[in-house]
Amino acid sequence: GYVVQSSENKRLSAAHGLLALREHISDSFAVVAAIDPKLPAPQSAPLKRALGLAQALAVADTRGLSDADWELFRSTGITHLIAISGLHITLLAGFGALFGRLLSTAFPMICQYLPRPQLCAVLALVFASGYGALAGFAVPAQRTLLMLAALLLGVMFRRSQSLWQGYALALIGVLLLDPLAVLATGFWLSFIAVGLLLLVYGQRWPERGFFKSLIPAQLLMSFGLLPLGLLLFQQLSISAPLINLLAVPFISLLVVPLVLLGLILSLISPGFAEPVIALALILLRYFGVALEALHTQISAALGPIVNLAAPGAVAFGLACVGLL
Repeated sequence: GYVVQSSENKRLSAAHGLLALREHISDSFAVVAAIDPKLPAPQSAPLKRALGLAQALAVADTRGLSDADWELFRSTGITHLIAISGLHITLLAGFGALFGRLLSTAFPMICQYLPRPQLCAVLALVFASGYGALAGFAVPAQRTLLMLAALLLGVMFRRSQSLWQGYALALIGVLLLDPLAVLATGFWLSFIAVGLLLLVYGQRWPERGFFKSLIPAQLLMSFGLLPLGLLLFQQLSISAPLINLLAVPFISLLVVPLVLLGLILSLISPGFAEPVIALALILLRYFGVALEALHTQISAALGPIVNLAAPGAVAFGLACVGLL
């Protein structure tokens, strides 16, 4: 549900627990935006959008984003990057596994009690769960955590399983937890996206390397989900695949780590967090301006969003076969 905007609304009691923590982190970003001299006036539209993006990436607080911002994100196809998405939770799991490797290298005696693969799996799940908690365990976060847990628990308990077995376990877990999830478009988009990646890359991803596979994977997602997107939304954004090639690595590999570092430092010392948060806001401010300009240029050259009728069963099947 939601609360209707009204001047008569009032808070009944102060937030506590996880809600208080999320509110504190969100307010920390707003304070930096208001007082940091390197940033423009807080009332400027680009900074407002940057602050709304930072708060959404940190704690899934999207109240600072206007309807115009959401329209821009939809028309450029980057709504999946806003708030705490499955991509970012998976990224945190990777950071947790990396931290486990560094920890086991610095303190080898840990491996006497917990072997490195199990240590990395435990920390990956802890990092991902913590970030999912900051998102309030929204439905996309639940799906991603279940998919990760299905894979990581197999490592933790030394049970050999393929990626497809983990995929199937995650699908079963989501449906047991929420049988009505099949009615949500996010369910189909997320599982079909992961299925496409497994179908094309499978076990070959580590051999290719992360950065070498990043652009082909992004192209696969952009074009592989086109038939489903037309079926569900009856819209096609010409600029979305091109913009996503730039936006996904910029947000996921540069901005999100800065936002997370600022989030952690804000809980330890606001003074240390201020320059990190300010840098993230500066990057997001320029990102918003560039996104708007790039969308305008690409739309002028290639055309804006195309509205089409929902494809029939035959057309949809032929489109899927054509992509293969």
